Amino acid sequence: MKTLTLSVRLDAKEVALLDQLAVRDGLDRSALLKRFVRRGCTDYRYETACAAYRKGEVSLSRAAEMAGVSVHDLLAHFPEMGLQLNLTPDELRRELVT
Repeated sequence: MKTLTLSVRLDAKEVALLDQLAVRDGLDRSALLKRFVRRGCTDYRYETACAAYRKGEVSLSRAAEMAGVSVHDLLAHFPEMGLQLNLTPDELRRELVT
């Protein structure tokens, strides 16, 4: 996989915290930052997808697509996101088929 180099400006306290966490977890700073970015992107995708679903802006299947997961996986996150299913049983069946 081809990688790119990005730069980010952090204050000294943030860098010190990153270094402490990296040492604790046996990682170098770069590996720790990659882990944070990946986790943050995943969380952000879930949050924005669930927010759009909550507002009625997208369907269940579109929200799953936005989050980059299956409808089943998205539904599993509904309780922690404080979401309720806004579908009838027939609508849910159709969503699960697509």
